[in-house]
Amino acid sequence: MNTDSLTLDQLKQQLSVRRITITRINGKLAVSDPAGRLTPLLDCAIRQHRDTLLIDEDSGFPELLRAIKKAVLATDLESLLTRAEAANTAGRITVLEFHSLIVSVAGRAREIPYRFSELRLLLEKDPEQIRAIHAIRTKMDAELVEPDDDGCLEISAEALLGSGTPDNRCYACGQSEWWQHGRRRVCEVCHPNPRKT
Repeated sequence: MNTDSLTLDQLKQQLSVRRITITRINGKLAVSDPAGRLTPLLDCAIRQHRDTLLIDEDSGFPELLRAIKKAVLATDLESLLTRAEAANTAGRITVLEFHSLIVSVAGRAREIPYRFSELRLLLEKDPEQIRAIHAIRTKMDAELVEPDDDGCLEISAEALLGSGTPDNRCYACGQSEWWQHGRRRVCEVCHPNPRKT
């Protein structure tokens, strides 16, 4: 079992199967494990989802908003959005509060830079590759996923980010004079080559 991909629902399912119960006591989580089935990985997952687990199913707007602001995983936000929808349907929060929570989830989602599954894929990359991946991910609002084994299309960072217009002209000055700076093409007019005499 890998906590990198253990969602809140998966955690709850594992706790149920192992007959481990979690209760909220004075704003803290209490874990009851009479059979001793709590593994270090499950304990880690409980800590990762702590703020979301502290939210009662009957919570109102303030509790949900606090949990959204503290969320560190995208899966926590998904679970909180589901709870907000249930609270709206049950009449525990108003439509205006529900829409405010949706906006808060969207804002917090932009603040969570990478999912654990994405970070795992970056472990073997060198710093230059990580910078290129981050630039592409930011520019294209993309998600980092594992490549398929069946013919996944690979496109270089340079091809995706590009330099200049499709007709090979600089976006800023319109000229087509370039020099190589590492792996990047740089406009000679806007950014003169310091090594050129």
